[in-house]
Amino acid sequence: MHNATVFSLPFLAPVDWYMAYLKAEAPILELYDTLPRQSIHSRCLIDGPQKIVRLSVPVINKGKVITRDARISYREHWVEEHLHSLRTAYRSSPFYAYLEDDLADIFHRRYSFLADLNIALHQQVLQWLRLPKTQLSFTNHWTKDYPNDLRSRPKNTAFTDVNVPQYPRQFQNEQTVLSIIDFLANEGGVW
Repeated sequence: MHNATVFSLPFLAPVDWYMAYLKAEAPILELYDTLPRQSIHSRCLIDGPQKIVRLSVPVINKGKVITRDARISYREHWVEEHLHSLRTAYRSSPFYAYLEDDLADIFHRRYSFLADLNIALHQQVLQWLRLPKTQLSFTNHWTKDYPNDLRSRPKNTAFTDVNVPQYPRQFQNEQTVLSIIDFLANEGGVW
């Protein structure tokens, strides 16, 4: 555990989160933190035609809930709204066609728990980045004793020690913490 780095379990994390995750020697995903509202756990940002678009997965649980216990609400039509927003933002990007079917497949599975959805998306992103399959590591209880703790950062701010390379984007709205989907749709997963 001396070289472990613990990360929050995100919903389509930003590019800088993935860069930090891939640099970590022994990354661990946190399942036992208290799910913060309006956080990386259930939200991501994409670059839309007129402005930055926020995608948010609604959860049923109100009040304090452990991340692994957060249940997804399907009362809202968020799945189709997310897929429509992604299609609108990235359909003319060079690589979105390669992502679209996989995203639709994952979103249409109707996961009960937010953690399960986030894990499925994370595994798919690693596959799109053409990384060898590795066993994901998860926390099995809450502790603050990790030497490298990257679970929290101020809302909508980038990791300060990660330099995200510039890449061509469709709309160029000002934002440094866009979802990895933006990078993959525009660059195809090559760092």
